[in-house]
Amino acid sequence: MLTEVQRQLDRLGLSADSPPSVEEWRAFLAALDTSSPPTETLASWHHQAVENSPGPLFVMNREGRVRGGNLAFLTLFGRGSPGRHYESLCPPAEAARLTELITRVFEGEVLEGISVEFHLPDGTPRFMLAHLYPSRGGDGRIDGCILACTDVTERHRKAEALEERYRSYETILNAVPAPLAVFDRQQRYLFCNPSAIANDEIRAWVIGRDDFEYCAHRGFSPTLAQKRREQFEAAVRQRGPIFWEEHFTLPDGSVRHMLRCLNPVFSAGGELDLAIGYGLDITDRKQALEELAGLNRELETVNRRLRHDALHDALTGLPNRTLLRDRLEQALTRVRETTGPSFAVLFLDTDRFKMINDSLGHPAGDALLVALAGRLQAELRPTDTVSRLGGDEFTLLLEPLEEASYAREVAERIGAALRQPFVVQGHELLVSASIGLVLGDPGYESATAVLRDADIAMYRAKARGGAGYQEFTPEMRERAVGRISLERDLRRAVRQRELRVLYQPIVALNSRRMVGFEALVRWQHPVQGLLPPSAFIELAEETGLILDLDRWVLREACAQMLAWRRPGEVPLGLCVNFSGRHFAAPDVYSSLAQVLDELGFEPRALKLELTEGVLLQHSQTIGETLARIRELGVGLSIDDFGTGYSSLGYLQSYPVDTLKIDRSFINRMLGSEESAELVRTIITMAKNLRLRVVAEGIEFPAQLERLRALGCDYVQGYLLSRPLSAADVPAYLNRERAARPGELLQPG
Repeated sequence: MLTEVQRQLDRLGLSADSPPSVEEWRAFLAALDTSSPPTETLASWHHQAVENSPGPLFVMNREGRVRGGNLAFLTLFGRGSPGRHYESLCPPAEAARLTELITRVFEGEVLEGISVEFHLPDGTPRFMLAHLYPSRGGDGRIDGCILACTDVTERHRKAEALEERYRSYETILNAVPAPLAVFDRQQRYLFCNPSAIANDEIRAWVIGRDDFEYCAHRGFSPTLAQKRREQFEAAVRQRGPIFWEEHFTLPDGSVRHMLRCLNPVFSAGGELDLAIGYGLDITDRKQALEELAGLNRELETVNRRLRHDALHDALTGLPNRTLLRDRLEQALTRVRETTGPSFAVLFLDTDRFKMINDSLGHPAGDALLVALAGRLQAELRPTDTVSRLGGDEFTLLLEPLEEASYAREVAERIGAALRQPFVVQGHELLVSASIGLVLGDPGYESATAVLRDADIAMYRAKARGGAGYQEFTPEMRERAVGRISLERDLRRAVRQRELRVLYQPIVALNSRRMVGFEALVRWQHPVQGLLPPSAFIELAEETGLILDLDRWVLREACAQMLAWRRPGEVPLGLCVNFSGRHFAAPDVYSSLAQVLDELGFEPRALKLELTEGVLLQHSQTIGETLARIRELGVGLSIDDFGTGYSSLGYLQSYPVDTLKIDRSFINRMLGSEESAELVRTIITMAKNLRLRVVAEGIEFPAQLERLRALGCDYVQGYLLSRPLSAADVPAYLNRERAARPGELLQPG
């Protein structure tokens, strides 16, 4: 009979290595000769098959307690496992799920391939793939549940690791900004990142579907899906990536153009595993290319214009610095290679252009530059070059140059041409220029060197008062180098207290009494001696050192004034020049208030002298700063009044209280009725605006009397007193006190 059992097992493909299923049991029993069932032999076989099964197998009664198990079960869960409740073999959450499954088995169901988590006695989790069968007693009723298990713990761990790796890959792919999708062998979506389909619902829906379903769902043309299918097949055939362009219409009617790539991935055996597709939105590029294709002629015109603009000034149309350098380099080459005609360069900078630009506005300034460029061109030959370097700087290249006298003649002609009035936006403007002239020399190494020397000569002309030209000499370069050295020395002077403050008395015309001082800075240079402001103030302005210099003068002068004041004496007024740079700095108010507070100097005794250029900037920030300073109690005076190109409307816009008439008008008022009338006009206007007037540069008694007759408030100058050193001021004050004690008054 045992041979028959073995024969039937072989015929049915059964083995003792794994537990048979219910159906296999039924087929096995039906195949045996039931007329004389080999009960003992069959039981022996059944016992061996169960006992030697590599997977755990155990039986539970209806109360859920383990009735028994095979060797594999006892090895894992211990010899004491029979009698234990099945809930003790697994975690609580799993026990609850297993209870539901076992209940179904007791109702007659057979459950196969159920994943169950058990815990060994030491707490180690083991994952099993279980088959649950009902067990029947002799009366045919179900009296237990059989669990035949296969240990899949290692497979479970590998699956978890693979799942974790998949989640990492998915996170990375979702972050890719380009559209990306993964397809299976049938071109169905396995994955799709948000850049490919932004809608979360559609992105979830498309998984497991192909492009035909997707395009139909989104309302795209079926030909789009067909084209993608053809590209998929082509990529598989050529076993490599394939690229193509496609376009489609979105629901909002816009058309998108995409550059697509599909890359098939094959297994080690050469079978297609999956395909990766990604895209690049080239809509903007495509549209640009389509537009460019139809604009070839227009583009060529634009290119010609761009080439022109790259070499010419946008405002005047003149050659710019780049084109000038090129032509100048060519001129240098010709001079070096031949003994023929030379060349000359004129570097031109308009005088006081910034004042015009600030007072009348940039449009007027631009119009003036265009008109000026036209006059320059009118004075030159067709072979000469007029270029604009930027701002109000122009350069003239005269070539060929047979005689140096021609260059000087051109400089004279330009000066005369510019002296003719310009009419700009209804304003008649007088303009002059400072011109630097350099004659061509084969010794020059580059165009840069030529322009450098022309620039040096121009600044020399400007330093001499402007409105003329200066021919370059090597000594000028040495002087420019000296200017650099002077800047270095000036920085040191500010740090090492080489600066000195002189004090020039200010006198009230009515009482002829001194009412205050103007603080004037000098530089005690260790080599050159005592230098006047004209030797270094302009340099300080250019380098920004003027900020530190002015603040030092303010603090020094305030401290001196406090030291000279006697107890109970009315404080004298102090006038301090302040550069316009201060009023572009955000801390001018706070730094001024700090000095006054630290020293205990009364703000009403201080007056800051500003140039017209500060007010002509029409800056809201400057206006607010001046208003805060005035609220502090500090007075504001306009220095060198009358020299700016401006309407006088700003006098009502800013909180100034004093005008100081420029010394140039005072010097000419006795010999020029025009200057005298101008002084009278300024004083009358100031009175009407309730402003005080100070006249500086008084050298003759007749000037003093004329100003008194015109109603001028205050005067200063050599006639009254030269600027005094700090050491000389106490004696001067004593004389003033002795003359009329108690009448030292501050301005205003």
